[in-house]
Amino acid sequence: MLARRRVDVADLNARARQVLKDNGYLDATTEATVAGLELCEGDWVLARRNDRRIGVHNGDLGVVAHIDDGAVTVALDRGPTVTIPVDYIERGHLDHGYALTVHKAQGATCDRTFVLGDESLHQELGYTAMSRGRQRNQLYVMATDLERDNPGGHDTIDHRPFDLVEALRRSEAQQLASELLPKRKRSVGIEL
Repeated sequence: MLARRRVDVADLNARARQVLKDNGYLDATTEATVAGLELCEGDWVLARRNDRRIGVHNGDLGVVAHIDDGAVTVALDRGPTVTIPVDYIERGHLDHGYALTVHKAQGATCDRTFVLGDESLHQELGYTAMSRGRQRNQLYVMATDLERDNPGGHDTIDHRPFDLVEALRRSEAQQLASELLPKRKRSVGIEL
């Protein structure tokens, strides 16, 4: 699952964990809170910082194999099993890995991708998100969250429905100053 905002990723991770626990895919009897992070054996986790001493790279995904007071053992997707100490988790470098930001998933390929789209979606983000899956890419569009974007419910919000096509036409690519000049003035020569 992919989303643009970290708050949406955190929400998707929490929802995914709850569904997995409710349906018996995660054994709630193994659940423990390690440095503020709730984990079960079988949980997908994401390393968010390189750390050579424990053998993890930023972006590594893996499955929790064992939890004890001082560390979490994780079988990484790329092969090795590593022991992640509590201090790495305390610094916020380990998180659930069911959902990622689109930026974190850049360059990744998987079988299926589920993308949460909203009013912040734009051409480059949409392309990156919708090209991660080999077999299927699904886009879930949510309407503007009036409560999140307008706490207190003031009537200054534009209530038009979210236009997906218009959002994907909008580009947020940065342009060079030279690209903004008229074509006839673009060439800058160097005289010797």
